[in-house]
Amino acid sequence: MKKIILIFLIFSTYTLLGQVPDKDYKFKITSQYSGDEVLSIGSELEITKYQTINWKASTYAGSWSFSGNITGFSKSGNDITVNFNLSNNPYGHSGTIRINLDRKFLQFFEPSIDYSSRQNKGTYYFEEILDFGDNILIAGEYECSSFKIMNKITPIYSSLLFKNHSLEYEDARGNQRIEFVEVNTNNQKSTGSVMRNNIKFGTFILSENKLTILSEGITLIYDFKLSKEKEERLRVEKQREQNERLRIEKEKQEEIVRKKKEEENRIKLENQNKDADKTTLIKINDLISKNSIEDAAKEYGKLNFEYDDIRSSIQKKLNDKYENEVVELNFYNIEDYIKSNKYKINSINPGNYSVKFDTDGSPLNTGFPQWPNLQYKEFGSFTVKMNSKADIKIVIKDSILVSTVYNKSNTKPLFVDKNENFYFKSKNGLPAAQFVINPAIDKNSVNILKYYKREKYANGILLGTEGFYFEKTVEINKKDY
Repeated sequence: MKKIILIFLIFSTYTLLGQVPDKDYKFKITSQYSGDEVLSIGSELEITKYQTINWKASTYAGSWSFSGNITGFSKSGNDITVNFNLSNNPYGHSGTIRINLDRKFLQFFEPSIDYSSRQNKGTYYFEEILDFGDNILIAGEYECSSFKIMNKITPIYSSLLFKNHSLEYEDARGNQRIEFVEVNTNNQKSTGSVMRNNIKFGTFILSENKLTILSEGITLIYDFKLSKEKEERLRVEKQREQNERLRIEKEKQEEIVRKKKEEENRIKLENQNKDADKTTLIKINDLISKNSIEDAAKEYGKLNFEYDDIRSSIQKKLNDKYENEVVELNFYNIEDYIKSNKYKINSINPGNYSVKFDTDGSPLNTGFPQWPNLQYKEFGSFTVKMNSKADIKIVIKDSILVSTVYNKSNTKPLFVDKNENFYFKSKNGLPAAQFVINPAIDKNSVNILKYYKREKYANGILLGTEGFYFEKTVEINKKDY
């Protein structure tokens, strides 16, 4: 660590802070080495091309985000020095950051924001948050034609595998992996920085068959071409694509021929149908002139095309002809109609009704509900709405005895005849009457309470029932002889 700090001190001695940031830098603080806790572990420190700096400082209540303006910037290799200040800090001392990108190490001197000269400082390790940028120009497996380091050829023992942001291969040192970051790609090449083990070590230029890496004055050049296997795959794919294009083109031509043939047949058939319709139209007009409207309607169904004027004329004549005709509704439909409208029909007085409905099912007789099913007559493809009629007979069945109850004031037996005469004694074998005891009734009398009902019917279908009572009191006879 002393060596690291010494590098910072030497670096700060020789840097000239007259540059501007060459790009945006983002660092995530991973651990603290020494000093004050100026930056929170896990927080981010940002240096921007717009000469601003953003960081998170610790406070007694947690942490607080701050922003500052860069007053001086210098970069030499992977060593960076930044001087900065708060925009609202006219009295305090500026802050300073010294960064070593290779060692992932920085020192942070917080700017003083009061009249004192005291500055908090801390030394930290970080991870650089990298912008990978565009995808590289090529991807896939390639054969390495040659690999040169400063014009010295070095063997590679595997193919070169390019991915979106990396290159993998095997050489004398083992498996190698290079990552491409800050990538800019156009149609001819990709450029940016290269990184190994999270440490940037140079820049690169990648074309379709060459990769050039410049690292600390050393040039690495990879010449490559597609592997034989991939060339064969591409050849097969190209042939397959060509065959597919030919197949599609053939299908298009066949489709054009087929549609042309279909159109010719359609026009031919259309002309034949038009000729046939001329004959049918002559026949239809003849039937209309003879007032054979139903036959004209059926003949219209033989036409191959629609003729609105003829159709409208036939429809009007059918409507006029049947506007006063009435259809007798069948027994089962009337029965369903009554069952579905018992409550409404129950309010209608007894009598014999011939209920008429117009073409929309509306009743012409007061009190009757709407007829639900419209009536039609069909003539070929023509439909005529019809008037309809239902015969409905409403009757009342009255004074139907439901129950009889005899009431008296004591438990002595009594006998009753068929005319409801009551006796204390009987020599003629009259049956004993069943009573309900009611002390309020005179001991020489019987109270007779009868319950009756009346029922209302429409075409034999019960619409409703109404109950009522009849009450009288009769004297008891001594004997029936």
